[in-house]
Amino acid sequence: IIRTNDDDEDTTIPPLYTGWDWPPGCCPYYRTSFKKHAKEFVEHEHGKIYKNLYEELKRRLEISTDDDVSTETPIALFQNMLPALFETIQTLHSRPEQQEVRFVFRTFGSDLPNIADAITAFARGQHPRYRDFVHPELEMKTIVRGRWKQGEDGVIYQLLDYDDDAIVLASGDNEILQFLQKQTLCGIQDDYDYWSRNNWEPWAGK
Repeated sequence: IIRTNDDDEDTTIPPLYTGWDWPPGCCPYYRTSFKKHAKEFVEHEHGKIYKNLYEELKRRLEISTDDDVSTETPIALFQNMLPALFETIQTLHSRPEQQEVRFVFRTFGSDLPNIADAITAFARGQHPRYRDFVHPELEMKTIVRGRWKQGEDGVIYQLLDYDDDAIVLASGDNEILQFLQKQTLCGIQDDYDYWSRNNWEPWAGK
């Protein structure tokens, strides 16, 4: 039960579907003609019933005002990232076994530069909750674009320079594996256009 902003009556909110397989007759909102409203879903009549839930989830992502936020790094840099991410990186990197761990961030979006800034600030001890976590080797200095390309023997996956896609950094599974093994932490923007052209099949994605 949640109280809406429109009236004083309690309204039962239909649960959000979180399953992997879509129910018969259903599909993701962003694959419909209403896709243009996806980024404003909770403001639109289709999703405004979930506005309070959205605000609550957004609040939980915020860095508490109880934290010491006196830092040269804007707090907004970390606000849209799950707090568990930083805890996970700290835990894995601080394990006593000294087993080498590599982190690869992958996204179809255009947010890699922002993620790189946040992770780099975190690795420099600029996150207000992790001031003692200073590990320059985890600064996110490498971001690339992953793209599928038609070759003589079929389609091949390549890693391209993020700012100049004419520069091929690695091509094919073996080269890409070797490239990743040299990185402690990096980010890849995957090929959304290719994925969408192939009906979002898993094999055409990441």
